[in-house]
Amino acid sequence: MTARLAAAVAVMLSLSACATAPFGTATNAPATTPRGNESGAGPDVSRQDPAGDIAAPSPRSSAATALLEQSRSDRNNGDLNAAAATIERALSIAPDDPLLWIELGEIRVAQGDRAGGEEMGRKALTLTGSDTALAARARALLR
Repeated sequence: MTARLAAAVAVMLSLSACATAPFGTATNAPATTPRGNESGAGPDVSRQDPAGDIAAPSPRSSAATALLEQSRSDRNNGDLNAAAATIERALSIAPDDPLLWIELGEIRVAQGDRAGGEEMGRKALTLTGSDTALAARARALLR
């Protein structure tokens, strides 16, 4: 199974689990995304930024994680429009995840939309909490 197909299956499974839960019923995904070095349930979702630096693990839903990985794959393959659309879908699942806002900002800058990148950087800064590595990446979008 290709990585793209595996990511799509993971997203569909995650979304179908959410769709079958009655309104107000808890699902596996947390209502809010913890920040910093808090431990989250599920697999280790350590991330690597485009510069090659490893950042601290960040708990996020498996659907958002799969979409983040898909977006990075699209970005690495030069398909910035697909990468942006995929990150936007991830943000609809996890709107309080600063990494997703940073990734979208970096994509916007790569697309030539400097103002859009700055806007995403400002949004990310409001969400980074004590994560200095993410705050530094967000501030880089403001330059």
